[in-house]
This record gives sequence, C-alpha cells and structure tokens, in this order.
Amino acid sequence: MRCFITFSLLLLSSSFLWANKPITNAQNSDHLTWEFYCAINEQILGKQKDNHKKNPFSPTIGALQQLYKTLSLKRNQLGVGDMSATVSIRKPLIYDSVRNIEKYYSKKRKQQKLTLEDKADLEHILRVAIATLDLADHGNFEVHIGINRKCVECQIDLYQKVILQSIY
Repeated sequence: MRCFITFSLLLLSSSFLWANKPITNAQNSDHLTWEFYCAINEQILGKQKDNHKKNPFSPTIGALQQLYKTLSLKRNQLGVGDMSATVSIRKPLIYDSVRNIEKYYSKKRKQQKLTLEDKADLEHILRVAIATLDLADHGNFEVHIGINRKCVECQIDLYQKVILQSIY
C-alpha cells in the first residue's frame, strides 16, 4: 500500500510538472500567431508623452504604461460614504505578465544592458496588452501566457508573435 501511494504521488507530481512546462520554440510554438486590433490614437498618445518625459525607458513607454494601468485597474466603491474600495483587474494573467516583463526590463536597464530593440519590444508588449483588454475572443493567447507565466523570455516571445492592426 505504501508503495502504491508513493508511486501515485510521483505520478501526480510528474504530470503536474509536465502541464506547467513553458512552451519553447522547440515545442512547435512557431506556428502560433495572433492578430489583434489596436485602438491607440497617436495624437492623444503624443499629448500624454509630455507628462512622462522623465520615464526611464522613454516618454512613449511611460504614456503607454499609464494608459494600460488606468484601463486595466478598476476601483469599486463599496457604498456611498464608505472609504474602503476594492480594485479589480481586467485580464489578470496579462496584467501579471506585463508587470513581470516590466521588472525584467527594469533589471536590464539598471545593469545598463537595455538596447533600443528592448525598448521597442516593451512598447509593442504594452500596445498588445492594451489591445487584449477589450477582446472577448483572444484565440487562446491568454492561455499561452498563463502556461508560460514563469518564463519571462517565453512571454516576450509570445507577445512578439502578435500582429497589431490599427483601426485608424
């Protein structure tokens, strides 16, 4: 009986580890692409850049970060006169992945290893994150982000596979 319990625990733990493995390029994720519509007006974004001139990445990234945070976080007042409020997050998996990616690039910036390509990648990631907020059908993009939640480089790779189409 003891051997059976040990074997079943080993089998359970190995299946759990297999299910949470990040999807890498070697595991046929090359065929994954998504196409989302982006509704970011460049004129409005240009006005917001003035408020974010001191952003360590760039004014555009600072404006996109602020826009994403205001769109994804919603404060719910519990009642009239009640000072406590709850915060709800739209698309929490994507929100967490964007925060992890921002931390990853902040560490690279502090080590002075951040390149212009990294800044362009971060800008694209923020635009994709804003585009996914209003999507009901995201074509399992959020599922793949959830599977790769431990691997920041895999998440960056998934965001790069998204093609954005502007509605303007």
